[in-house]
Amino acid sequence: MGTTFWLTSVSSWEDKTPEEVIQTLVKGERIYALGEKTHGRTLLQLGDWICFYIPGKGVVALGCLKTPFLG
Repeated sequence: MGTTFWLTSVSSWEDKTPEEVIQTLVKGERIYALGEKTHGRTLLQLGDWICFYIPGKGVVALGCLKTPFLG
């Protein structure tokens, strides 16, 4: 089976801009959580890629799923 790419929109959280959320969580802590209502989140597989999208800017970062879905 081929590589799967998923798109997730990133918005501001608390006092952080979407860019800061990505910088802090994805690039810094190497974590990211999807909400319970996020479409398709239970379909994520190890090795899938997540494209982080900021409205008005486009895809600004990529991340590869390295741990299993715990949901």
